Amino acid sequence: MELKNDYQKVWTEGNILIFKWLPGTFKMSEQEYIEEIKKAAQIINKQRKPYIMLLAKEMLFIIPLSLQQKVNDILLPAYNESGVRKLAVIVPEQIIPTLSIEQTIEERRIYHNFTTRYFSDEDQARKWLLSQDK
Repeated sequence: MELKNDYQKVWTEGNILIFKWLPGTFKMSEQEYIEEIKKAAQIINKQRKPYIMLLAKEMLFIIPLSLQQKVNDILLPAYNESGVRKLAVIVPEQIIPTLSIEQTIEERRIYHNFTTRYFSDEDQARKWLLSQDK
């Protein structure tokens, strides 16, 4: 286990680095969210895995537009510098958190060196991550 706190749990499975947002995110402040993103970036840089799975079904923090650029400024360099090739996002069922996560990731797509796909099923996401890169 790389990290476990009230907001997220992070671990590896082979070549996949898995981030799971937890229900405790409902009480997270904007500053705490940014601190969690910084922790994530450090782990990404340390682990240098080609595949990342973001389990966001239980994420209850809505990422405000005002934070989306800051999140990208922290995460995109970590993704690109550590050699991430694929990012699978398991989206929550609530529409508003889903939109804020997608908007944050998609906002700076031009700077991505990796492919992103959204799933509602973990097994499908895992299969896609481990399939041959196209």
